[in-house]
Amino acid sequence: MALWIQEKEGLFWLAAAWLALLWMFQRRRQAGPAFFAAQTRQGKTFPYSVLCLTAAGWFLGAGLMTVKTERLLSAERMAEEWGEKEDCILSGRVVKREVSSGGGWRLVLERCAIGDETERTRVPEKVLCYLEPGEKPGLGMWVSVRGRPAVFDGMRNPGEYDYRLSCFSDGLAFQFFADESPVIRGEKKRLSEAILYVRNVLSERIDQAAEPENAGIFKAALLGDRSGLSDEIYGLYQRNGISHLLAISGLHMAVIGAGIYGVLKKGGLGFGLSGLGAGILLLCYGYLVGGSPSVWRSVFMLILSFGAAFAGRTYDILSALCAAAFLLLASEPYLLTQAGFQLSFLAVGGIVFLGQPMIRKFHAKGLFQALLISLSVQAATAPALLWHSFTFPPYGIFLNLLVIPPMALVLYSGLLSMALSFVSLPLAVMALGGGHGILWFYAALCRQAERLPCASVCTGRPESWQFAVYVLCIVFGRYLLLRPVEKGKKRTACGAGALLFAAGVLSLAPLPKTGLSVTFLDVGQGDGIFLETAGGNLLVDCGSSQDASVGEYSLAPFLKSRGVQQVDTAVITHGDLDHINGIRYLLTHPEEGIFVARLLMPKAGQGDEVYEEIEAEAKAAGTEVEYIERGSAVGNLGGGRVTAAVSCLYPFPDTICADRNSESLVFLLEYGRFRLLLTGDLETDGENEILAAGGIGQVTVLKAGHHGSNSSTGEAFLETVRPEFAVFSYGEGNRYGHPAKEVKERLLAHGVRIFETAKSGAVTFWTDGEAVRVCGFLGGGS
Repeated sequence: MALWIQEKEGLFWLAAAWLALLWMFQRRRQAGPAFFAAQTRQGKTFPYSVLCLTAAGWFLGAGLMTVKTERLLSAERMAEEWGEKEDCILSGRVVKREVSSGGGWRLVLERCAIGDETERTRVPEKVLCYLEPGEKPGLGMWVSVRGRPAVFDGMRNPGEYDYRLSCFSDGLAFQFFADESPVIRGEKKRLSEAILYVRNVLSERIDQAAEPENAGIFKAALLGDRSGLSDEIYGLYQRNGISHLLAISGLHMAVIGAGIYGVLKKGGLGFGLSGLGAGILLLCYGYLVGGSPSVWRSVFMLILSFGAAFAGRTYDILSALCAAAFLLLASEPYLLTQAGFQLSFLAVGGIVFLGQPMIRKFHAKGLFQALLISLSVQAATAPALLWHSFTFPPYGIFLNLLVIPPMALVLYSGLLSMALSFVSLPLAVMALGGGHGILWFYAALCRQAERLPCASVCTGRPESWQFAVYVLCIVFGRYLLLRPVEKGKKRTACGAGALLFAAGVLSLAPLPKTGLSVTFLDVGQGDGIFLETAGGNLLVDCGSSQDASVGEYSLAPFLKSRGVQQVDTAVITHGDLDHINGIRYLLTHPEEGIFVARLLMPKAGQGDEVYEEIEAEAKAAGTEVEYIERGSAVGNLGGGRVTAAVSCLYPFPDTICADRNSESLVFLLEYGRFRLLLTGDLETDGENEILAAGGIGQVTVLKAGHHGSNSSTGEAFLETVRPEFAVFSYGEGNRYGHPAKEVKERLLAHGVRIFETAKSGAVTFWTDGEAVRVCGFLGGGS
């Protein structure tokens, strides 16, 4: 409690004082004026108490977030401090256990302490601990182990998934990698172990009874276990807007919870005992399936509905929704930043705020009622969907009308199969027959939908003001649609409301591009440069020798966040791994929805095995392939009042290339007075050839050759190009020692301002052809 008394947690006390005032005035309402309610001219009461409670909630939430942030950052500082020491010991109690990808154990520890044999410091938050294969620690047991602490990786490029923030939302402050076997002591929690054992047994039963292609879906939908879910199926469902079927959400919990409650009531237990029994079983089920925010939201709301039935009171879904949000955020405030939490609560909020009132207004039934519900959910969740995934599936509105009703049969067939598997495996297989048929129907439906035009609309991440406009349009559109009006004005009111809804949708459309933007992605040890104007784009290299999944987790999300569905021209300067694997990912994964129209590679390397492999992948994807050299036509990035002219400076037709680095394509881009020089992995011999040809002149931005190697960016070259800015693209702790100290000193001696992706994250330049703005994703810039 001492944390709450600190001065910086004053927001908590402000909220408490506000609530005390509210209670005091409410107690005195009969004796004096109603401070928290006012009479309008029509005699209706305006509930000021709602506004006061909302304000108190904001104060309390800000206080909780402040405290949580300080605790997490304090724990991170501990990890950084002890990570620099040779001997480090972590101890804590096991609250969660999973098998890691390496076959060892992935533990979540609470009540942790970190230090050495002589000194221990209490860690204020939970820690993620990785153990090598060995003895299995029981839940509730204490573990002590030597190893290395490390902070979680955060976002380093626009559009990337923020793993650090995700871990913060789970209450995890840092990770710990064990170097030796742990010391395990204490008693394990029998109930927790029993629930985990049941989950593992049921998972095995589904594997035995279900078809391999559908087993992962059944386990995801019934047990919250996505380990067996194929990337193909998850991607198919996600692209079509029905991926919520693969997560245990309100639909699943309602089917299961209502079923349990109904069975207990028919058994003669009455409202009270039926609600109590169903509530206990739902809590156990929530723990069994992993307890995601959507699961606990559904559990809390169902328990409140059981309580309302027992008390003979009306169940208010909005109050239940707010209570569930309060309970979850009071425990983990950072859940507010997560897509799962936002989508779960927005979906229910959309039904309450938009769907139900419109159903009552228009007396909707049957298909029309289902359509209004689907539209209200899509309207409410669209901002979160575009913020996190940058795409919107327009046919998802109609697909959900077809896939949601049969999903109950899928769940019941899976539940029945798990029960029968303990009696007879053939009966369990038969019970899944109907579920398999429905899942095959879902897959076929999604594949057909993807063949339709505009099956997935990539808008990029809208600006904050666009979201604000969207919300205002939806709120006022709802007001116009639902407010009582005279008979002759109903069509006008409905038309105005519909126009506002349409304006809200249009407000989220991609904004027109202005000027030229150049982004040097932080890909670790490698290169990745994306250039974009209103008239086109150009991708120069993308690869990493430190991150084999750079295309999936960095390049594709970045492009989607920019609203890019086609790369007009991609360039591979040379065939080293740290320049190509991101581009190869785009060529071989059309499901990402990003088409590469044209691919350029060095003519000096034509015939090399790596280029032939890439060429085959490109042609299979429908991409035009060209090999170029100095003098070849590269093309321009048109659009706007200024055109970006791109020319290839190297290699020359007669250049003799000793290795792949000497094959590197070199480009000069000119956009008004802005000049950008991209040198790939060119070394000093190639630089000297370019200088000998003459005509290069001063540049605005130089991409330092070969990640800052001392064999590049020579003194003579710098004397000629005299850049204002230089960018080093490299990975922290790389084994090559890039960038070289001598190169940095040469650049600084020429007054060049240096940006490094390893320190600044992605580095973005923007220019209108005259002025230049530069900023690092992690800070820095002008």
